[in-house]
Amino acid sequence: MFCKTMLMTLVSMVFIGSDGLGHGHSMMQLNAMKLADVSDLDLPPSSLSGSWMVSGSGSLSSLDSAFALWQQTTMDRMSSVRSIWSRTWSSISAQSRSESMSLWRSRCKDVMQRYLGWSNGGDSYDLSRSLFSQDAEQGVDAKTAYFWFITVFSNSFAVGFGLKAALQGVHPKFHFSTKLARSMTFHIVIGSLEFVWVVVMYLSVPRWWHCAVLVALDTIQNVTIWLQMGSSQGVKLVTNSCYLFCLVVKAAMCCGLLLVDPFSRDLVWGIYEILSAFTLTRISGMCFKKLGLFKGQMYTLAVFTATMMSFAQAFGNWGPVALFTFLCAYSAAHSAPQHNAVRRKRKSARKQSAETATATVTAKESAVSWTEEARRNPFSDEHSMKLVQQLLTEGDDQRASKLERARTVFHLITKRKDARWMTQEQLAAVLCPSGVPLPEVASSFAELSTVDPVDGQRGIEFQTFFSALPTVWDWYFDYIYESVFHPERQIR
Repeated sequence: MFCKTMLMTLVSMVFIGSDGLGHGHSMMQLNAMKLADVSDLDLPPSSLSGSWMVSGSGSLSSLDSAFALWQQTTMDRMSSVRSIWSRTWSSISAQSRSESMSLWRSRCKDVMQRYLGWSNGGDSYDLSRSLFSQDAEQGVDAKTAYFWFITVFSNSFAVGFGLKAALQGVHPKFHFSTKLARSMTFHIVIGSLEFVWVVVMYLSVPRWWHCAVLVALDTIQNVTIWLQMGSSQGVKLVTNSCYLFCLVVKAAMCCGLLLVDPFSRDLVWGIYEILSAFTLTRISGMCFKKLGLFKGQMYTLAVFTATMMSFAQAFGNWGPVALFTFLCAYSAAHSAPQHNAVRRKRKSARKQSAETATATVTAKESAVSWTEEARRNPFSDEHSMKLVQQLLTEGDDQRASKLERARTVFHLITKRKDARWMTQEQLAAVLCPSGVPLPEVASSFAELSTVDPVDGQRGIEFQTFFSALPTVWDWYFDYIYESVFHPERQIR
C-alpha cells in the first residue's frame, strides 16, 4: 500500500511539472468534480478521430481518448525519470568507488613511505621521460648505486647463465629427473629475462604494459621457486623458509604494482633486489669456499646471507627483521610435535611407499649429512680418483668415442667395468653429494629404471643411460678428465 501511494505521488508531481494536456491544463483539471468539462479541452484532432470518435460534447469516447493520452504522457514521463535516476545513481556509485580506491591507494603509499622509506612512486616522476634520465639529473644516491652494482657484478652473470641454460641446458645432475631439469631451466631463463626487463623499464619511458610483463615473468619465476623448494640443499628449514618468504613478498609486490602504483620505482626495484638474492647466493657461496670461512653448511649460510642482504636493501631496517621472524615461525611450525593420528597416517604412507620401491638405499650408502657441502664432482673422493686414473690417459678427451665416454662414467658410478644395470644406491651416491635430496633421487630412479630380467630387480640399464642422458655422461666425463689432467680449469 505504501509503495502504491509513493508511486501515485511521484506520478502526480511529474505531471504537474509538465505542460499538461493541451494548452496549459494541469492534472487538477481532470478530477472527478469536473469530468463534464473534459470536452472543453483543446485536444489534438488526430487523437479523437477514427472509429473511436463519437460526435457530441461530453461523449464517453472523448473521455477515453483524453485518459489514453494522459496515460501515454505519464508513461513517457516515468521512463524519463527512471533513466535520469539510473544515470545519476551510476554516476554517484562510480564516483564513490573512485574516491574509495583513491583513498585506499593513498593510505597504502603513506604506509610504504612511512615504514619502508619508499618515496619514489609514480607520482614523483614525469611519466613522459625515462626514470633513469630524471634520476641522473638529481645525482646518484646510495640506492641507485646499489642497483647498478648488483646489475653489473651479480645479475649480469645470471643473464649469462640464462643464455647457457637455454642453449646447453642446466647442470647434468638435474637431467636425471624431467621435472627438475625443466623447472630449473625455466627458473634460470625466466630469472635472467626478468633482470634484463627491469633494466629496460628503468631506461625507457614508463608504460603500463611494462608492469604487466614484469608481473607475468615474476609469476612464472615464483612457480619455479615453489618447484625448486622440494630439491633445495642445506638445512631445509632455513633454505625453504628463505625461498618461501621471497616468493610471498614478491607476489605481494606484484599485486601492489597492479593495484596501487604501476609506475612505482620502489616496487619494481624491490622485486629486482629480492630476485637478486638467488645470484647473491652463488657469489656468497663462492666467497665462503674460496676464503675457507666455514667448514660446512656453506650453501645454507650463503642463502641466508644473500636473502638478508636483499631484504635489507629492499625494505630497509624492517627487511632482515621480517625475514628472521618468518624463519623462526616457519621452523617452529614444522618442528612442532605432531598428533598421533597424523603420525600414524604419515607412517603408513611411508611404509606403503617403501613397499612399492624395489630397491632401497641403505643407511651406510645413502645417509647424506648436510654438513657436507654439495660438490659439483661426485667422483672427487680418493677411491674414485684412483679409478679415474686407471681408466683414463691424457688425450682421451679427444680420442674417446661417445660410447666409450658413457661406459667410463657408467663404470665409475657402478664401480664395475662390465656392469649393465645401475641401482638406486649407486645413483644416490652420485646425486646426493651434488645436492639432490633423496626423495628426488627415488623419483628420478623410478622414471628411468626398468626390471632386470635376470634377478627381477629394478635398475637403470646402460643403453637407457647412454641414449636418454647424453648430457650427463658427456659432462661428467669432461669434468673427471679435467680433475686429473687439468685441475686448474675446474670450479670446485
